[in-house]
Amino acid sequence: AASVATASTAQEKPKITFNYGDRSSERVLEDELALRYRITVGPLRLEGTSGRIVRRENEVWVEPADGRAPVMYHGQQATKPLLLARGDSFELAGMTITYSG
Repeated sequence: AASVATASTAQEKPKITFNYGDRSSERVLEDELALRYRITVGPLRLEGTSGRIVRRENEVWVEPADGRAPVMYHGQQATKPLLLARGDSFELAGMTITYSG
């Protein structure tokens, strides 16, 4: 007999929650998510990438990049890839980003 995968046996994709002040949103993490920023001050516009969140098999990593808006983890600037556990958070430009499951 052929086996059939069901929704209950399929692996759920991880979710990332973004909190900024009283605003919150959640996204499903497919394979990777670039952490981009855009800052406008008068006629000056700064854009860049502060890093990315990456899913590798059953693990979720944040990989910081050199940028004007650094990834902060436990109050320290992240300088190397960090393996996130469910519930872990980091900060980026005043926003708290959480691996919510």
